[in-house]
Amino acid sequence: YRSGSGMIQCSHCGHIQNVLPSLLPNEFFQSQIYLDDLRVGVENKYFDTKYQSCEKCGNFGNTLFFNIFENINEDSYNEILSLNITDVEKKLLIMNTITNSTQSLLDLYWYYDFNNKKEVVEYREKLIKLYTENFNKTKDKHSLRMLVELLRRKGEFDVAIKLAKSYKNLPQNDFNKYLDKTNPHENDILKLEIKLCKKKDCSRMIF
Repeated sequence: YRSGSGMIQCSHCGHIQNVLPSLLPNEFFQSQIYLDDLRVGVENKYFDTKYQSCEKCGNFGNTLFFNIFENINEDSYNEILSLNITDVEKKLLIMNTITNSTQSLLDLYWYYDFNNKKEVVEYREKLIKLYTENFNKTKDKHSLRMLVELLRRKGEFDVAIKLAKSYKNLPQNDFNKYLDKTNPHENDILKLEIKLCKKKDCSRMIF
């Protein structure tokens, strides 16, 4: 979260500029959610304000204290910059190259899905693999729910239904006890996923 007040100095070139305001926490968390966790009505602002960029050298990050040039191979950086795509997409690709995290993959998936781009297929597959690995390790409801959602969007309805129904038998481990407190709707979302799968509905849906 960046309030937009004050100045910030780029850790790469030293340029000083105004702080770019990000989404307010209540803008994000009080919005309805899509079943893949992207928030409704703030999609463009989410992507446009995700990262603060240096006006001088092109460094960017959640804050300019982060220096992408210390974390990415120059050839990889230049290759992405040369692509005929939006600046937002370039930043998402660069950050995923650096972090390769669940969130950076989700950001790309959300961006491609929201903008109806063919690349969504590639990133859906990567997320399916990632959430499968996570679920096999932790047996947590959130990984299960995200996996079910991705499989439903892919059209693998029978597999998704079988997985979704398994939520009733998940262990009450620390992951699931925490989720029961912080997101009590996980079970309701899984029940909705089952209904959608039975209708063979693979569209983006709001909870």
